[in-house]
Amino acid sequence: MSEPLKTRNVFIDTQVFRSRNFYFGGAAFTGLIKLADKGRVTVYLVDITQREIKTQIEELLEEAKLRFQDFKKKASILFSVEKFRAAFKDFDGEKQGEEVWGGVEKFIADAKVKVIPGKIASIERVFESYFGRKAPFGGGAKKSEFPDAFVIDTLAQWCATSDEMMYVVSGDGDFEKACSSHDKLIHLKDIQEFVALVLEAAICGSTRSAKPFTSKGFWFHLRFRSCSILPTRGFSTFMNSV
Repeated sequence: MSEPLKTRNVFIDTQVFRSRNFYFGGAAFTGLIKLADKGRVTVYLVDITQREIKTQIEELLEEAKLRFQDFKKKASILFSVEKFRAAFKDFDGEKQGEEVWGGVEKFIADAKVKVIPGKIASIERVFESYFGRKAPFGGGAKKSEFPDAFVIDTLAQWCATSDEMMYVVSGDGDFEKACSSHDKLIHLKDIQEFVALVLEAAICGSTRSAKPFTSKGFWFHLRFRSCSILPTRGFSTFMNSV
């Protein structure tokens, strides 16, 4: 049984965008965008995360280009099949990169995302975590985790200054461990967990009783006991009523 909604602030880690292939048409992102557009939640990114997302898109497309070229060589026979011929056009990494990044920018606009500047993080605290081998660095004190360490410290500092709490959505285990060291940072593994909490708070308040709600593959373990509104309508209609 999950805990009730503690805040309507949510930060989304780069890992979440990557795990969903930077696609925002699925039910989880669609639900989040609708809630943000209606002012039910506030979505945050850190400027460091923005740059990390863009860098990862570029790296993934470079890798995809190499794999595509290898595919063209090994599957060249398919060029003779008309419906596959279009797939053999030259790979334009820059053009595809602009399209993928454009999707990210659209999400930022549609979800009214607020960007927290990473400059509020404490370099001293981050290096204390590094030399102390604390999360997100772990036992190996991985230098590659510096961006995550600065992001986490930025979020912690923002929460302390604003006297707010923040849900931190990430499937990264080190990110989860790092959040456990901060009282105002609440870790969730996926966007759908956060959306489910918000919908439950809107529909049921604090009452609970396990019952699933499924629409287009988007499931919520909403708990109903004395709810006056049940999500028996279509997903879009239901979201518009929340």
